[in-house]
Amino acid sequence: MSKRIRDGGPAFPTRVAQPFGDGCLAQGGMSLRDWFAGMATDKDVAAYQQDEYGRVIESRVAARYQFAKEMLKAREVQS
Repeated sequence: MSKRIRDGGPAFPTRVAQPFGDGCLAQGGMSLRDWFAGMATDKDVAAYQQDEYGRVIESRVAARYQFAKEMLKAREVQS
C-alpha cells in the first residue's frame, strides 16, 4: 500500500451550484502542493537540489516538490 501524499488540500477551492440535489458541489482543482511546486523560483530550486537525506536531486521537478514539501511543513507548524 502506498503512502498518501500530504498535498495540503485544494489550492483554490470553489463551490459550483448544482441543478439537482442540495445546491452546491465543492471542486478542488490543483493541490496546494502542486501550486507551491509551480511557484518555486530557480533560486528556490537550487536550494532544494538535495533531499532530506543529503542526496543530490538530479531532477528540477523533484527539487520543486521537495520545496513544496517544506512549504507545507512550515504551514503545519504555524497552524
